[in-house]
Amino acid sequence: MRRRKISMLTADCTIHTLPRSRILAQLLAAKYEVEVVAPVFPGDQDGYGAFPWPCRYVPVPVRKLPGFTRSVTDLLDSLTGDVIYASKPKTTSLGVALLARRRRKTPVVVDIDDREIYHCYPYSYHMSKNLLLSFKQWSHPNAYPLTLAMEKLVRRADHVTSVSSYFQKMFGGTVVPQAVDTDLFDPALYDRETLRRQWGLERYKVVLFLGRPQPHKGLEDILGAIEMSCHPETRLVVVGGHTPYLDSLRQRERVICLGPQPFDQAPAFLAMADVVMLPQRLSPLALGQMPAKLPEALAMGVPVIASAISDMPRQVGNGGMVVSPGDIAALGRALDRLLSDNELARIIGQTARRRALELYSLAAVRPVIEKVFEQTVEG
Repeated sequence: MRRRKISMLTADCTIHTLPRSRILAQLLAAKYEVEVVAPVFPGDQDGYGAFPWPCRYVPVPVRKLPGFTRSVTDLLDSLTGDVIYASKPKTTSLGVALLARRRRKTPVVVDIDDREIYHCYPYSYHMSKNLLLSFKQWSHPNAYPLTLAMEKLVRRADHVTSVSSYFQKMFGGTVVPQAVDTDLFDPALYDRETLRRQWGLERYKVVLFLGRPQPHKGLEDILGAIEMSCHPETRLVVVGGHTPYLDSLRQRERVICLGPQPFDQAPAFLAMADVVMLPQRLSPLALGQMPAKLPEALAMGVPVIASAISDMPRQVGNGGMVVSPGDIAALGRALDRLLSDNELARIIGQTARRRALELYSLAAVRPVIEKVFEQTVEG
């Protein structure tokens, strides 16, 4: 009997989009044939295209408007599945998927992991300002006006999956939590001390930030906590791409920037960490976000200190500590407690690893997403 096929249509080929798409494809590939179709705009760096995928990966060159109307045909021709899984409410993903359903009656599921309107130029939280200033980007099909329209169309999909209860309340559907490949993110595979020597970190206590540095992610709060710590050997080690925000921080004494690194090296960097801090700031952008680095840190047995935002307290559980957003003093106290008590940090790290295996591993999350597609594909 032929396996049902899912066409996952991503919004683009960037690091902002593909990591979640890849893990969702990995979850679905156990039961379904899966293909990932990724629009590639001129100038985009398809950093994940060369990385091993659990399924067929199909990059599709696309143009901005007015040429995008021809690109839509290329995207539609690349979608060969029994159902389309649109990643993010963008014109290139949800918009094209809904057009395919109209023409072919193909069911559509959409995944929500962020408020995409806040990632569009001019990056404001004010609709009138965004509509006025975004005219410079209107030739891009994923510019603010069209992304705002796509968000209004989310409930037109046959089903919605999302990364947090915040988005579930906003759009309905099913929460599919951030999952982690616990075979790849396994501390037993890495020699912590050797890695620290290789990167020149053996003298430091390492607070790791892994990702794209942005203001709402609270790196300044991490630095504030480190600078008030009773451990002067503590350093914030940033592994991620260049941003203007990072430029404003990298000259401070306790920051070490290691630059962007391949995705498959993430477990090695986590293995070097004493603590991972995720002090998201209270802002519209952060309210529903669930950083993928949280379950990855848990899986690597690294204690996590996170803000009480979105579902992070629930995901951290007893695998770390949770503080109020913006409370730098509380961050500092939590950090000193973990750095001063090796036995406590060891116990929390072991608990974190067990929690990841039980709740956020591929085996744990797979039944949740399979149930969605049993209803959509087979129903």
